[in-house]
Amino acid sequence: MSSTFPALASLGLPSPGGPDPLPSGCTFHVDSNTTYLGQGVVAGGSPFRLRQLSDQGALAFESWAAGGPLEAALSQQQLARRLVDDGVLHPTWPSEVFLDFDDVTVVIPIRDRPEQLNDLLAQLEEFRVIVVDDCSEDVNEIRRITSLHNVRLVTRDRQGGPGAARNTGMHEVTTPLTVFIDSDCWLTPEWLPPLLAHFTDPRVGAVAPRIQGSRGASSRERFEHDASPLDVGSSPSLVRPGSPVSFLPSATLLLRTRLGPMLFDESLNGGEDVDLVWRLAESGWLVRFEPSSVVHHPMRGTLHGWFAQRYFYGTTAAPLEQRHGDAAAPLKGPFWNLLGWLFVALGLPGLGAVCLGVSVELLRKRLQSFSDSPLRLAWDLSRFSWQHTPALCRQLVRTYAPLMILGSLFSRRLRRALLVTLSVGTLDRWQKSGSDLDVASFSYWSVLDDVTYAAGVWSGVLKMKRPGALLPRVTFTWRKPVPPFQNSSSQHT
Repeated sequence: MSSTFPALASLGLPSPGGPDPLPSGCTFHVDSNTTYLGQGVVAGGSPFRLRQLSDQGALAFESWAAGGPLEAALSQQQLARRLVDDGVLHPTWPSEVFLDFDDVTVVIPIRDRPEQLNDLLAQLEEFRVIVVDDCSEDVNEIRRITSLHNVRLVTRDRQGGPGAARNTGMHEVTTPLTVFIDSDCWLTPEWLPPLLAHFTDPRVGAVAPRIQGSRGASSRERFEHDASPLDVGSSPSLVRPGSPVSFLPSATLLLRTRLGPMLFDESLNGGEDVDLVWRLAESGWLVRFEPSSVVHHPMRGTLHGWFAQRYFYGTTAAPLEQRHGDAAAPLKGPFWNLLGWLFVALGLPGLGAVCLGVSVELLRKRLQSFSDSPLRLAWDLSRFSWQHTPALCRQLVRTYAPLMILGSLFSRRLRRALLVTLSVGTLDRWQKSGSDLDVASFSYWSVLDDVTYAAGVWSGVLKMKRPGALLPRVTFTWRKPVPPFQNSSSQHT
């Protein structure tokens, strides 16, 4: 069968509907960036803010944080819905709520790589599968392999890239759920059930597993396994701009079929998976990352391919900024915090301390009607925000490395700033990765990774004339605390 779709003129997505109470029976994982400060005060979520819970709400939150289940009580289900939608809690669903594999169709976009397709299809014998050929050089070989495994083949008349091939495949799906799998992925046992479980929540539109690089022998291959650009971490997360996990790769992605069939922007030459996730979030859907499900993906075979991949990823920043504005900003945060971090990096800790003091005082004033101890609470929140310094340092390198390197040639202070940002960001990345590489080897590849990405960012910005992809999004006041949530019949948080 042949099919070709033009580039999309409209990329609207259906709405998930109203915020229904969260179904009961799940347990919760508290987000790694959330802190319970006592007396019903919860700090965290995406975006980060304070939440004041009622006495009943605080008891429920403490129970969930200790592993207690969500009970079938409307007030608890409504509170849980709000905290899950805000990224404070991440649900874990019991095994008996799993959907059936018959509810899923696998769509595999392919262009050449018949051997890898054959290996993947051998792992999918129990599934309904559609292979979409995007103008392979030897389509007869693709046809032979799909016939061998008794799966359906759809061929495109015109090459459109992976996004277009996925759109073509989803147009043919009749099951409630569709999972896109790249042909070079290798599935682990029980990869699907943890993903299926999330669709118990009617607001979940898409879920992705953890994508880990295959392990090799060289230092680059070992680095790739421990710090693949497709590996977004080991903690579950709500995925949206500004979240600890702000994107998902489409190497393996499970979603509701009713979202399609024209999901991916075929005019994008990269970053179409990030664009899709952000549009889903903008439309009100929840997108989840589930690290208990693991899929392996091979690394780039050559050093040139490795550099080209990192550079290419960087070039997607400008087109994403063109479509999503501030959501694609490389840095986000309160002005005084960002300025303080900058002063510390420049070797001016005294000025950094002044900025911290200003930040604490401004926050204290905003918290006077929120807490009996606004100064203590303001200090705790400011101290918590400074824990993100390593991530900020790495993002500075991934965005501004060309300027930082150029400036370091003429200024000792800028050389110090470059050394500080490289060291703090890289050492934190090494520690969190759990890599068995020595710190020097890991740092070498990590710096090359980030600097090459930054070169791609600047190339894309200059080509598209989109400087917004380089501009931070600065706030001049802390986000207002959220007042206690109210129900029409009772206070439930």
